[in-house]
Amino acid sequence: MRGVQDGGAQLSGLSLDQVRERIGDLERRKREQRAGPVRRPPVPDWTVETGIGADRPPLYVHVGGCRMASKRVRAVTRVIAA
Repeated sequence: MRGVQDGGAQLSGLSLDQVRERIGDLERRKREQRAGPVRRPPVPDWTVETGIGADRPPLYVHVGGCRMASKRVRAVTRVIAA
């Protein structure tokens, strides 16, 4: 007997409770994915990229959402960015 495929996971040989649990997990995931953009915080107007190390001095100022910024950024106001 062939199993039902869902995201690469085989569902053959599972009990009805396990199938219902899997369906509930998938529905919950879909709801979370739809709610994600609504719950995501707004993009800051300006970010400051900091250096590496304990002191972490500011290196660059980026417009919020700039793809050139590294992972070491923090949101700042326009006054601080200037």
